[in-house]
Amino acid sequence: MINEYNQLNISDKLERLLVEYRNSAKLSHALGVSRTSLVRWREKPESIKDMHVLDINVLYCDTFVTPVLAKIPTPNAVLLPDDYPPELTNLHFKSMTFGTYEIEDMSADSRLFEKIISEETLPRGIDKKTFMAMYNTWISMTQLIASIKEGSIIDISDTFVRDLHSQFMRGVRTDAGQYAKQRCVMGKLQGIDTTLPEDIASEIAYWCTKYKQPSCLTEIAIAHSHFIRIHPFGDGNGRVGRALLTIQLIQAGLKPAALGKDNQAIYYSTLAWAMRHGQHKPLAHLLRHAQEN
Repeated sequence: MINEYNQLNISDKLERLLVEYRNSAKLSHALGVSRTSLVRWREKPESIKDMHVLDINVLYCDTFVTPVLAKIPTPNAVLLPDDYPPELTNLHFKSMTFGTYEIEDMSADSRLFEKIISEETLPRGIDKKTFMAMYNTWISMTQLIASIKEGSIIDISDTFVRDLHSQFMRGVRTDAGQYAKQRCVMGKLQGIDTTLPEDIASEIAYWCTKYKQPSCLTEIAIAHSHFIRIHPFGDGNGRVGRALLTIQLIQAGLKPAALGKDNQAIYYSTLAWAMRHGQHKPLAHLLRHAQEN
């Protein structure tokens, strides 16, 4: 199902959505745009901005992909190869690391990321926060994989979670490593309540205990959606959550999942489905697909 979705272009998705919604007024309302924009997009799909491409893709997944995944038995996960973890220059590792940043910044440039991690200097024309966000993602993921490669078992505790956030967000946010003081809104997951600030510490402590040793793809999917729903930090929750996801997969003897812009819409859709319906099979399907990538 995911492969079929990936083969469709944005025009095909728009046309199928239009058939499903029956008229342009309903579809434009669902996408939060004017009917004029919808007409222009159908005539000139190349004019659709990235943010609206994502909106179309998420709506398409919500309508056609995720409900089907919810009815399909979850396949077995991809086991960790004997020669894993790879060298830290490995293309798979770089793609996986850039992808976890790219999901949150649609304007992210993979060539800029490559330049930053190879030269470790601030490129001309790039602000310091963007540099630090990319560089921190690379360094943090590199250190995690290096620890696992040395045979260390990472004990995920509330202190570890806060330290991980501090590593990702140092130089980016002044509250790096600190729990949010205000309730957060989750971008593409709007309408789903996150944990109240006063309950975050106890909820994270509970999460660390409950998901100490998840052993299969479904349990890991449940843990991931739960963490994202807590949304303990002011920003960077996705990066921290996907780092924890990587640790849990590897320590369960499973191959990491390469999440990024290519599967961003399905990621948002299956996460929302898990949070709204309490059903994690679609997210487990996505993780299985992302393991293959």
